[in-house]
Amino acid sequence: MTSAPTAQAPPAPLTARRFHALRPPQQVAAVRRGGGTAPPAAAARLIVTLGRPRTCVPGLVAFALGLGHAPVSPARALPAALLALLVGFSANLHNTYTDVEEDSRNLPGRMWTLYRLGLRRLAWTLVALNVLMLALAALHGLAFAAFTLVGLAALHQYSFRPLRLKARPLLGLYVFAQAVIGPFLIGWFVGIGDVRVPDRAAWTMLAFLLAWFVAKGLVKNVPDYDGDRAAGLRTSATLFASRRAAARCAAAATVAVYLCLPVLVVAGASPARVLWAMPWTLVAAYQGLRLVRARDAAAANALLRSDMAMSSAFLATILLLQEPHWSSVAVIVAGAVLIAGSDLLAMDSRRDADAAAPPPTPDKEPSAMERPTAADEPPAARRPAAARPAPGRRPATPQALFDRVAPATTCSTRC
Repeated sequence: MTSAPTAQAPPAPLTARRFHALRPPQQVAAVRRGGGTAPPAAAARLIVTLGRPRTCVPGLVAFALGLGHAPVSPARALPAALLALLVGFSANLHNTYTDVEEDSRNLPGRMWTLYRLGLRRLAWTLVALNVLMLALAALHGLAFAAFTLVGLAALHQYSFRPLRLKARPLLGLYVFAQAVIGPFLIGWFVGIGDVRVPDRAAWTMLAFLLAWFVAKGLVKNVPDYDGDRAAGLRTSATLFASRRAAARCAAAATVAVYLCLPVLVVAGASPARVLWAMPWTLVAAYQGLRLVRARDAAAANALLRSDMAMSSAFLATILLLQEPHWSSVAVIVAGAVLIAGSDLLAMDSRRDADAAAPPPTPDKEPSAMERPTAADEPPAARRPAAARPAPGRRPATPQALFDRVAPATTCSTRC
């Protein structure tokens, strides 16, 4: 007579030292099967850290650009501003949930933050955010709620399957730009009090914001080049043969967009005084040069923090020149507080410390719970060494487009 099988005990919680001693596949397995050890108060801070409020500032400023100086009461404007701010915040959390394999290589420090929070808590947080965003939209009518629902679906499918649009380099950049396009439309719809097709001036500003944030997406993907290739992820950066080549493209696209600022004036979307923002082009060019010259992925990642502040300051300059009112000043101050507060309180999951986790500590052998199993390793890691891609070559991928644009090659120059 056989005894009934006993339920498997949950894995023992890992300490920070033990977690950082794990290899990337083991970290992924640990996050997916355990974690969630942080108490509620600490979990709230971890959610904000993973949501990265400092990266949501461009969306808030874009909302103010769309709203303009429309006579909208604070009771209507403030919930809409919160909705605009949550677009980027929610997108960051969606990416954190789905990108554990890439982050285990690019941002191992973020993986520890996610492990402490737990995937289950993060999933319920995403559900609560979706409900909150729909409730905020419903305050402006059914048409506005329907517009928001479509936006939430696109936001979800940017990271999640079946579409996972971020894995499609060109289409992914377009959806990524919705982090400012969506808030601009939120502001514009609230300003006119209706959901309808934008006019010519709004279309011109939308086109500029789209091009500007697509360039931001090109820059954002450069530091993750090595980890994304190792994970087999197609991005705008991994289409290139080297990280430096991807950086050159991102830098050139960014400068080109900044030089297009006069188009807003010619098209009648902005007054001539907006041209006083043109000197930011020199700053953007300098940032691009630094990105190209970054010695490694960690140096490129460190550049993103100052680049986000510079980009927010550029868009804030346009707002102040286009709408020189106290409300614009209030939005700019709020954005500055978000960036400064996030930095001072270390509430961001893409810091230098996140890109370079502590080295493994060999003082103690891993327990049986922590040792890798065959299930913990990705399929590529279980293949014989002879069947794995040679170092420096792009990962195998079934996409014919990726095979054409980024042929397998060993980088002969310093990447």
